[in-house]
Order: sequence, then structure tokens, then C-alpha cells
Amino acid sequence: MSLKVYMPPPHGGKLVDAVIRDRDKAVNMAAGAVAYDIKPTRSIVDGSPIRNVYREIMSIAYGFFSPLDRFMMRNEVESVLKERRLLDGWLFPFPIIFDIPEEDLRKLGVKEGDRLLLRLKGQPFAVLDIEEV
Repeated sequence: MSLKVYMPPPHGGKLVDAVIRDRDKAVNMAAGAVAYDIKPTRSIVDGSPIRNVYREIMSIAYGFFSPLDRFMMRNEVESVLKERRLLDGWLFPFPIIFDIPEEDLRKLGVKEGDRLLLRLKGQPFAVLDIEEV
């Protein structure tokens, strides 16, 4: 007996897979990038973690947020907040942004066009190309 399994297409029509599995490619991408240690966003009230950006990075890289293949820029965030839709019209429930404290941004001295090597607990975790500050 053969069983045919039907899988509907992923949201947005494509499944994002941005995980770099080739070590040499990953090392080359990280070369010369400014290092930044990512940490959870903390609650002002009690200091407990309210958001862990590493989970969002993994969700983008593994396609859990397809069709997103990067963090949203301002115009996409505005569209999602107003219409609950990405710029290409696909439904999306909430903005996905990479935000860091202004003080950290100043210390890093990075600008649009630069690359960040994001580290988690001191270990290389992801590479982020800065498209918009």
C-alpha cells in the first residue's frame, strides 16, 4: 500500500531556509563583522525576560516566520501594525524587529551597510546585515 501525503504550501508560498550549514561559508560571512552579544529584553517592572531575540532569529532562519527572510524594516512594521499584512499582502500578526538599546548602538558604531556578528553566550550565532537603523 502506498500512502500519498499532501502538504499545503508554506505561508507566503515559499519556505525560508537561511541556515548556513557550510562552516567555511559561515566563517567567511562573519569575518570582519562587528560582534554583539544578544540578550533577552527585560521587563521594566520585575526584570524578567519578556522577549528572547535569539528565538526570533532562529524562527526567521528556519522558516517558522515564512515568508519573512529578515527582520522587518520600518515600512513593513507600519504595514503590519496598521493592516496586519506584509508589504506583499500576506497576513502577518505582529512586527518582527531587531532592536538594541541606543547606548549599545552608539558603542558599536555601526550604520546601514555594516554587518553584525551576533553572539549568544559568547558563541557565534548569526550574522545580521544592517539595512536600516
